[in-house]
Amino acid sequence: PHCMEHDLMERVPGSYPDRKVQAAVIGDSFAYGEGIPREDTVSHLLSQKLPEVNFRNLGRPGADLEAARQQLGDLVKVPAVSSIIYLYNLNDVFPPGDRPPDMVMYPELASLYQGQTDALRLVAMARRLWLEWRRSELVTNAYVHRYKSPAARERLDPALDILAQMNRQALEGGKQFLVVLYPLLHKTAGGEYPFEPAHRKVMDLCREHEIRCVDGYEAFRADRSLAAYRSHPADSHPNGRANARLVEYLLSRGAVRSSK
Repeated sequence: PHCMEHDLMERVPGSYPDRKVQAAVIGDSFAYGEGIPREDTVSHLLSQKLPEVNFRNLGRPGADLEAARQQLGDLVKVPAVSSIIYLYNLNDVFPPGDRPPDMVMYPELASLYQGQTDALRLVAMARRLWLEWRRSELVTNAYVHRYKSPAARERLDPALDILAQMNRQALEGGKQFLVVLYPLLHKTAGGEYPFEPAHRKVMDLCREHEIRCVDGYEAFRADRSLAAYRSHPADSHPNGRANARLVEYLLSRGAVRSSK
């Protein structure tokens, strides 16, 4: 089993709360670090790379755009926090009760492999692979449809406009604001990333509203598969290796730097 216990409040102060420069990372379970230890989270890794800055971890599993806006609104009132990084997940535009299912199928057929003949194990494995492929296809179509279809525009554009509102609020409050689009950790069997249209939609909005945005997928573009970056085969959340790759990319781009 893949089990880890966390105290949501334990990570809030950051790993080095006594540092003079304070920043904050907001978002959903990708920002919080679902399924991984604190040492592997984006906030901790940034604090390690920039030893004069403490990055607070305000990630909340299940948070959507509206929750992120509320987080930012609270942070704008905190004088000690000088900058805010929003790790944006493609499902953030969907209310928690209206989100596509997780990208990875849980291995409920694994128990069939034990004590069975090679032929039966092969059949069970083939069925599981087909189910995962079919689920992956359905989830991919759900994301692409919600970002690109004409019918989605009526609800999607106002949702994405929240990013523009957050940017204005942060700047008016004297805070630096950065949106980092964290990719979904899935590529097709052919090595293609099927969510690029959704990424382009978000990046176009950032350019339109002059929001500082970084497309985190570029850090993983050269990888044919993203499976090694998941926290567990049955979980599509990023692991420490994925977060380290993203942090290195942000630093190489100069998107995150010390403000001292």
